[in-house]
Amino acid sequence: TGNTGSGKTIILNKLKYDFSNIKIISNRYFSERMTNLYTHELMRVVFAALVLVIVICFSILRNIRMTLISLVPVVASLISILAMVHWMGYSLNVAHLMACIVVIGLCIDYGVFVVYAKNNNLNVGTSTAVALSAITTLVGAGSLLFAQHPTLFYVGSTIVIGIITGYLTSMLIV
Repeated sequence: TGNTGSGKTIILNKLKYDFSNIKIISNRYFSERMTNLYTHELMRVVFAALVLVIVICFSILRNIRMTLISLVPVVASLISILAMVHWMGYSLNVAHLMACIVVIGLCIDYGVFVVYAKNNNLNVGTSTAVALSAITTLVGAGSLLFAQHPTLFYVGSTIVIGIITGYLTSMLIV
């Protein structure tokens, strides 16, 4: 036929007839399916990371109040990340979720360090250490904001927003 789409359909139908166990799917369908599977799996992993962080914090701090206060930077960071994703018009994707795991790990550190120092009246430079940690992370992740590839940009923007929020929350609220 003169129609290319129609010619492809004839070829695909012949392949399907010749090989009855073959499945033909579109690139778009495959891509969407893989994205959904990865997103679902990473949502599960992010949830597991949060639960483990809470359990570990409580087992070390042995105080529910200190544990909850330590989690404030994590919660604030995750909320700010979700707000950023929404505000920028993106949908939550694999890159955001992978970066969230990093943000959870770093922000719980900020919260624990500040809570522990304040609770034990320690004046050992905790604020400086937390600031230095945040700055070095921001420099590393901030470089991804200049990446051409969208996935790298998503990782960078997620970490930057999460770390800024986690740092500010740990210093100003915790």
